[in-house]
Amino acid sequence: MGKLLKSKVLWGSIISLVVMIGSAVYLKPALPHIQLPPEEIPGFNVFGFPITNTFLAILVADATILIIVFFATRNMSLVPNGLQNMVEWVVEAFYNLTMDIAGEEHGPKFFSLIMTIFLLVLVVNWWELIPGVDSIGILEHPHEAKVLTYQVKDLGPIGILTNHLDKNGESMVSFLRVGSSDLNFTLALALISVFWTQVVGVRSRGIKYFGKFIASPLKPMDFFIGLLETISEFVKIISFSFRLFGNLFAGEVLLFVMPFLIPFIFPVIFFGLEMFVGVIQAFIFAILSLVFFTIATLDIHEEGAH
Repeated sequence: MGKLLKSKVLWGSIISLVVMIGSAVYLKPALPHIQLPPEEIPGFNVFGFPITNTFLAILVADATILIIVFFATRNMSLVPNGLQNMVEWVVEAFYNLTMDIAGEEHGPKFFSLIMTIFLLVLVVNWWELIPGVDSIGILEHPHEAKVLTYQVKDLGPIGILTNHLDKNGESMVSFLRVGSSDLNFTLALALISVFWTQVVGVRSRGIKYFGKFIASPLKPMDFFIGLLETISEFVKIISFSFRLFGNLFAGEVLLFVMPFLIPFIFPVIFFGLEMFVGVIQAFIFAILSLVFFTIATLDIHEEGAH
């Protein structure tokens, strides 16, 4: 069995390598352009405010959630089935998890915001799996583009802030690009989470909440701990922002590039992987926010024990 397994692995590796090399040599695909900042959709603005492809994708994700909720609650029954059953299962599972972490007193207060964060991030993430996202857009001439264009040495037309031009000297601005690959979106969510943590702390403990940040310099250890607590709040913003942004931007690049390297069957594996990553990242963001909210309701001694 061991020799047979090794033989299958070897032949699988050889076939994959042959497909990769063969597709690159004979199909000669044009590699996609990979760009870090969002792109303004040419000619598309609201009252003079330019609309970017990531902002439009987030609006589409919002609409997707509303449509799912509408159809799930349109004809509700005591014995749920179909879409209603699936939505109720997700909501109930998250509600029970919220109660377990935050407790019966604070859980109901936190649930709506935590559930909103989870659903929004999840749907925004999963939109990268929809055909046409990042691959359908408007061709425009380089002099009309408002993006930095250059080539990364030894990597050809692939690299951050690289604009790929086709044979006619035109570049494509996609209509939709995954919202999580825009640092503005992840930073906004991080700011909301950290700001609401302070609101929860003040509501639960009053002005005493700020005692963990401010201590008398006459007590060096307490003063140092308070300084660390203050720094940690800003670190949360950076950590939240870049964790979600980094994972989804990397996944977007992976899904975009792999079909050009191995165009048959093999990229399906990465679609399944990115679906899993989308769930995990949404779950982590929501649960960490919930944990921070819960810790903010505890006094200094309970917080240390927690």
